Amino acid sequence: MQPKLGLSAQDDPYTQELVFSTKEDKTATVAVNVQVSVEKDASEEVPSVRADPSNVDFGSLEQGYGEAPEAQTITLTNTGKTAIRLEQPTAYNYEVGTISAEVINPGESATFTLQPKTGFLAGDYNEKISVKDVDGNELAAVEVIFAVTEPQPVYDLSIDPESLEFDSSEEGYKDVPAEQTVTVTNTGNTSITLQQPESKYYTVGNLSETEIAAGSSATFTVQPKSGLTKGEYLEDISVQNSGNVECYVNAHFSVTKKTDDNSNNLTGIKKPSDITDLPNGTEKSQKALKLPSTVKITTTKGEQKAKVKWDVKGCSYNPASADRQTFNVKGTVTLPDGVKNPDNISTVIAVSITVNAYKGTEVKESENKITGIDANGKYDTNSKITFTAVGAGMDNDSPKKGDTRYLPGSWKITETRTWDAAPYTATFRVSKAGQYTLSVTFKQQKYNGSKWENTGSESSQKVTFKVSQAATVTTAATATPKPTVTGTNKKSAVQTGDNTPVMTFVIILVAAVACIGGVVVYKRKKK
Repeated sequence: MQPKLGLSAQDDPYTQELVFSTKEDKTATVAVNVQVSVEKDASEEVPSVRADPSNVDFGSLEQGYGEAPEAQTITLTNTGKTAIRLEQPTAYNYEVGTISAEVINPGESATFTLQPKTGFLAGDYNEKISVKDVDGNELAAVEVIFAVTEPQPVYDLSIDPESLEFDSSEEGYKDVPAEQTVTVTNTGNTSITLQQPESKYYTVGNLSETEIAAGSSATFTVQPKSGLTKGEYLEDISVQNSGNVECYVNAHFSVTKKTDDNSNNLTGIKKPSDITDLPNGTEKSQKALKLPSTVKITTTKGEQKAKVKWDVKGCSYNPASADRQTFNVKGTVTLPDGVKNPDNISTVIAVSITVNAYKGTEVKESENKITGIDANGKYDTNSKITFTAVGAGMDNDSPKKGDTRYLPGSWKITETRTWDAAPYTATFRVSKAGQYTLSVTFKQQKYNGSKWENTGSESSQKVTFKVSQAATVTTAATATPKPTVTGTNKKSAVQTGDNTPVMTFVIILVAAVACIGGVVVYKRKKK
């Protein structure tokens, strides 16, 4: 028996009754009273701790940063002449790691880590982190500096659709094609002021908004003007803005020559409807993108169908992208036999297609597993038990943005132990018979497009198993053992690693020595 280090001085002694018993008979006991006094030393020096470093500068990051600066290690050294029991340091703006030692003796050290938290707005996050003993006395301090700066302005606009195709009309038309709506979206991080668009051949409606914040939109309408003569009216309608971002919509309208003869002349091509809500990863082919093989055309003799050849390879669509994509596919119309095109109407058309963003694969908590240990298995106190934690989605070697997985973080039977990296395997031994529960905690992570990040959500799996007492080795010579402290008397009956029991071998050795001694004495008496 030996008193623990770091006991504080007090008027009354530290007393405790230790009761020893045998495994065979719990009523056979013996009690031992132990006592130790800790008195104040009149010559004892004032506790002294040095923090190294005492000043930490984490620099600065731009607002919206996703990853905090690398954690820094602080070393606390006891420069006094008495043992010190430390209190866990805390901070408001920083993550403080668990201190490596609760008690540090003179000349010894303990460490903890510091790291800024994420999600701060622009500003200075300077803080003094105090190092105190358990009585609340400040022994040292660490000055920490970290700043978050305003993000650089980003000016960017998107326009939808990128092109407008109006049905062609015959010269002298009275019915103007229906107006179409255009949406301008601020895809940057700074507000942008828009100017009213103008056009020579089209009537442009007023903007719904002139100043749009980041993420907001404004709309306007476009419609061909009346009274246009025969010709092709192809025009880029620009939206000027304070961010000097190029933003325009391409409008196309055909006016054909009025004919009085009986020929079958092309008067217009009806643009197919936009294709939307295609699943992410759709194959880059005409069939998969649902592009029609024919389109309707109008002639001087009515409507007909015409074949169209789509330039799928030439479009900007990337099937491997996880983002939402809107793009145009151009097609060339082949006129049927007998249909003429004296007005040289463009036979090139375009269709807008939208492929949805990848939503990510959401793995299930129920897919987390613990292997290597069986609730119905047979284990005894001599068994070494090895298990492996397998998180759902850990086999995802090619993740996409939005995918989730579970990573083993810690396990517990009587004490919590953690994993820092793979392999997520552990071995332990139970020194006391009984029923135990192994609990493994899994941390949920989501892939952000470049790396896995913790979501803060956790899940646990449990296995309950029984351990029986292993058979003991007996010898011819026996003795009444004295009470001893074994693994079952300790605070925890679970041991990790390979702690081989030696008591059985000691008993066998003692019995062997006794037998040899008896043989020697017998021979001497015989002589």
